[in-house]
Amino acid sequence: MTIDEVLGEAKIEFPRVLSLADAENLLGYVAKNMPAEIRHNSSYNITLALVESEKVAKLAGSVQISGSIADVKNGRAYDGFNFNKCSGANTPGLSGMTFDMVPGWKISEYRPEVRKLWGDVRRLVRECFDRGYLTEV
Repeated sequence: MTIDEVLGEAKIEFPRVLSLADAENLLGYVAKNMPAEIRHNSSYNITLALVESEKVAKLAGSVQISGSIADVKNGRAYDGFNFNKCSGANTPGLSGMTFDMVPGWKISEYRPEVRKLWGDVRRLVRECFDRGYLTEV
């Protein structure tokens, strides 16, 4: 039950799959509205393949984002995160984000300001989707 409790707070599922551009827009929304300092690394792999005798197709590949977020108002509230890749082989994009977790820790072992940060980001992610700030893929 411990891991389920931690995942319940540390993992945010998106209502729909995000592209790399929308994921970065989402991070910008969080940075502006929290306010927060967010540092991240992004990568997007593509394949160029010959599909017909002389036609090259651009095939979407995997997308990955990882980084850290710090609440500007509370210097002790910071954590690392990773965006979750879609599980389908033919579905490039990001399905959610998960904050860094310590194996074996109970939810009560995480600092209150970190758990508040998780909740604040969850609220802002929901708000960003609800207000339609992200384009449909």
